[in-house]
Amino acid sequence: MNNIPLIACAAAVLFSAPHSANAQDSNWTLRTGPASIHFNASSSLNVAGAPSPGATSLVSDNTALAFEVGYAATENIAIRLALGIPPTTTLSAGGTLQALVPPLTGTLGKVTYGPVSLTATYSLGVLGPVRPYVGAGVTYL
Repeated sequence: MNNIPLIACAAAVLFSAPHSANAQDSNWTLRTGPASIHFNASSSLNVAGAPSPGATSLVSDNTALAFEVGYAATENIAIRLALGIPPTTTLSAGGTLQALVPPLTGTLGKVTYGPVSLTATYSLGVLGPVRPYVGAGVTYL
């Protein structure tokens, strides 16, 4: 297991923590930290139109370093751009599918992806320790 992304995320959180006290001085914010992506994958395999019993596929979960840049346009409206270091996930064969994929490792392939989200939020005010908001945005994945 490669722990480099997890170590990089932990280091980014530790080194960025002292700067969070200055966030009140500007309309701009910069947040960084770990982003964990967990897949809930399922598949079915058909060979020549007939189901292949016992064939499964597996998708590895990822942890990557993520960043968010935000701008508070008003006291209630904020715009944020979130992105991360593109992780790579491995698609693996399982069950009876392993016998069909050379070499014997059962690796079907690898996919590198980089999520980017642009969002806008409207704060509904402060209700005690909670600040509820509504928002919308677009994501490219």
